[in-house]
Amino acid sequence: MKDYYKILEINPNSTKDEIRKAYRRLAKQWHPDMNKSENAHDKFIEITEAYEILIDDHNRAHYDAMRNNTYYSKNESDFYDKQEEARSKGEYYSSISFEEFLLKAFEVIAEVGKATLFGEDEFNRSITFKNYIGIGLRGWLSVLLLILSFTGVLAPITIPVLLKMNLIDKGRIIGIKNIFIGMFIAMGVILAIIFGIYTIVNVEYIVDYIYFDLSFYCFEYGYKFILLIVCGIFILVYIYSGRMKLKASIKKVLENSNIKNFVGLVLWVLSIICMIYVESDSANIFSGLIALGLSILLFLMGTFHWLFMSKYKNFFIRLVLGIIFIILSVVYMDILI
Repeated sequence: MKDYYKILEINPNSTKDEIRKAYRRLAKQWHPDMNKSENAHDKFIEITEAYEILIDDHNRAHYDAMRNNTYYSKNESDFYDKQEEARSKGEYYSSISFEEFLLKAFEVIAEVGKATLFGEDEFNRSITFKNYIGIGLRGWLSVLLLILSFTGVLAPITIPVLLKMNLIDKGRIIGIKNIFIGMFIAMGVILAIIFGIYTIVNVEYIVDYIYFDLSFYCFEYGYKFILLIVCGIFILVYIYSGRMKLKASIKKVLENSNIKNFVGLVLWVLSIICMIYVESDSANIFSGLIALGLSILLFLMGTFHWLFMSKYKNFFIRLVLGIIFIILSVVYMDILI
């Protein structure tokens, strides 16, 4: 029996990451496109066969059992079929260029990375508003558990446990993007519930405020009320713009410009303005609560859009610029307030 571990120059306890690194190194050394020696073709096929068997947990377990003479299954033919498939794959990889081989051989790794960020296509197609709320609540629960564990209130919670709780749903990868969206939606629902309860409890005061005091405030502080309305409209447009059919001319302008890359910064500015209004003397309980909720929601939406949806420069530059922007905003608010 072939010693696949020896072929890949690794030990039997090697991890998947070590197996991939060994395969990449040896494939580069023996691929016929890189190595013109007579035995390069056969050597490359042998390396690929070893990799395909050891990288799969099920096949590796079968191989280890057979290697240690502890394999008594009647389905040995299944394993030999897997070996044949692995050799066929090696034969195919040897017939294409090395660059194309890298793309095809490691495309699964890239797909896993993509799914981790954006979620599996199957999950994205079936996700509902209710799913988003559940995902978001789990996300906020994880944040709370982390805070409590770091403060010593709860026993330390390992990151892998939290990642599994948030990233995996019924065997499917949810994706970091969907977790953030779910957290924003969940927070919006929670704020709506709080606002609804407050409205029910203070319904008489709100009715009096709308019918008797609103006209006075609109004349004296009209621009602030208009600002709140604009913020609300901006949020609605932002949320539902994906479902709205823009005119071709407007859509073309948006696609050809970089304006959409800076929506996150605009949301931050609106969030700061709302917070300034909350801290001002003119804010009462009703309008202050609305402005505070808008400020929090706008800040979270802006952070998500700027870091994960904007295509300006790269992620690291956006992160640094975002930190600088927030620091300057805090300093400005301290001076103004």
